[in-house]
Amino acid sequence: MDIEMPKLQGFRRKVADGLALQTDATQMPVASGCADSVVCMAVAHHLTDAMLTDVLRESVRVLKPGGRMFFLDPVFAQDRMVGRMIWRLDRGSYPRTAEA
Repeated sequence: MDIEMPKLQGFRRKVADGLALQTDATQMPVASGCADSVVCMAVAHHLTDAMLTDVLRESVRVLKPGGRMFFLDPVFAQDRMVGRMIWRLDRGSYPRTAEA
């Protein structure tokens, strides 16, 4: 699931028979309680706080009881040169610190 078609096309090249949905994760078009797992990778820094809350709410909604969510996103580290360089190149508008 992604909102950008080029990312979905890349996924389909790797997993030809995989299900690829172009949609907004704040309103997932899937049934409640249907997913064993939800993976949210390198997305949160593209979302406002309200949108992130919606994505997390939707993730809980679609998970089966006992399902797992895996959440991975870069952390903005102003004190590290590599961190500052990465954030200059990244398109994410909402970097969050470790404290956030």
